[in-house]
Amino acid sequence: MPAPTVICDICNQNVLKSRTSHIGNGKRACKIHEAVADMATKAAESVKSIHEVGRHHKKRPLIESTGPEFSLVPHCAVCNMLGLRQDDWLSRLLINQAKYELVYGAPNPFDAEEMQKAAGDLRGVPCLWFVAWKGNNTKIRLSHDAYQVATLLGFTLICSSCCIKHGVSRQGDDSI
Repeated sequence: MPAPTVICDICNQNVLKSRTSHIGNGKRACKIHEAVADMATKAAESVKSIHEVGRHHKKRPLIESTGPEFSLVPHCAVCNMLGLRQDDWLSRLLINQAKYELVYGAPNPFDAEEMQKAAGDLRGVPCLWFVAWKGNNTKIRLSHDAYQVATLLGFTLICSSCCIKHGVSRQGDDSI
């Protein structure tokens, strides 16, 4: 296979690609011409700055709050704490544990600290459980908006701490 050749944009001669430099806008010039080195460094800096802009984007948080007005972010119907739905939370937990297992090996399920390390970015993020809702409830008191949504949909989202506090089963075998 012959060596790749290109046409110099300054002298219009056919030269080996290895003897040219990129000077911007898809153009190449022979390295022997004056000011080609300056143009090549400027082109390399512009490409480098474009790549650096993409690297410095802030990592998106797991839970985004849209403000005090009505929010579509999942939250507990009792205490209004933001969290992740049980399917998202459990799938994220499996992903984080798989990553932990690749780096450190399988976590010990009887060591609470090691399991928290394996949970990764889920520490402090409550799991919101789907709980079936029948209109007449004596166990839990919901806000007016949460009550209307629960009555309309037939279920509500409740965090683990509120489930424990109010004695609600998270298994779905009894409804509240």
